[in-house]
Amino acid sequence: MSDIESDQSANEELFGTATVVARTGLTAARIRMWEKRYGAVEPQRTETKRRLYTREDLQRLSLLRSLTDAGHAINRIAAHPLDRLRSLAAEEAEVVRRSQPTADSRVLVVSETGNALLGDDSSVDFEWSCPFATLQDALDSPAVPGADLLLIETDTLFEETLDSARLLAERTGARRTLIAYRFATRELEQSVRGDNPDVILLHGQRDAGRLRRECVFQLEALTGRSDMPDAGAIPERLFGSAQLAKLANISTAVDCECPRHLAELLKGLSAFESYSEACEDRNKDDALVHAYLHRTTAQARRSMEDALQHLLKAEGIELG
Repeated sequence: MSDIESDQSANEELFGTATVVARTGLTAARIRMWEKRYGAVEPQRTETKRRLYTREDLQRLSLLRSLTDAGHAINRIAAHPLDRLRSLAAEEAEVVRRSQPTADSRVLVVSETGNALLGDDSSVDFEWSCPFATLQDALDSPAVPGADLLLIETDTLFEETLDSARLLAERTGARRTLIAYRFATRELEQSVRGDNPDVILLHGQRDAGRLRRECVFQLEALTGRSDMPDAGAIPERLFGSAQLAKLANISTAVDCECPRHLAELLKGLSAFESYSEACEDRNKDDALVHAYLHRTTAQARRSMEDALQHLLKAEGIELG
């Protein structure tokens, strides 16, 4: 150790770059960039130009890493005093704390079926209630309970259904709405899926297991606590089983078997999509995996359906 290092160490605890890297999780290159470009820290130097960081430098770098991970731009916060960085970090911690799903995460159900819609499953870590049979009942009520998620059951889906659902979401504070329905126009479905990321459409049979799985998936997605990547919404199917069966036996003008091959692939994807949707859920993590598999398979199925549509157009094939 040089004389300068000895004198400094006697008055203040100093840390080398390797120690700072280990304690903050930042790379040495990132630390140097923040120092040079933004003046985040001003390390001391030995006679051999080796950087030495104080305990306050270490704290600043740790806070800056946490805040940039949370979305703050380094160029906006690098020059903040330590107390301000601590205050921002405390605010971020409070946001995270409030967003964590707990056993008190609430799902408000609107359904004529009542609480039976979601069945009886004590393994899920959210609470639900169904005080209203219809959307109009909920909107007419002088007291509507708060909710993190809305689940609305309806036979038909119209524009006015969506308008009422939006009003109810505002009154309850719900951040996302699930609508389980049987009938709607293709135009309306496409409009909702394209323009309303906080409205999730669930078409078809209302199975309690499927609905519980969807509620778990959406609550986890809202808080970012799930390790599962966001696979997007579940697209509607463009080809029915009868159409795929017809394509499996069709011949084309150029003797191309691609329609048959694509039809077979789509039949397999559709079968696995239905299987993953219907899989038994033993716990919350199991439900999340099945919901993720359902979504990724549905997205793959849609990509293949789009490819098949282009092929049929190129081949001049009409299914009727």
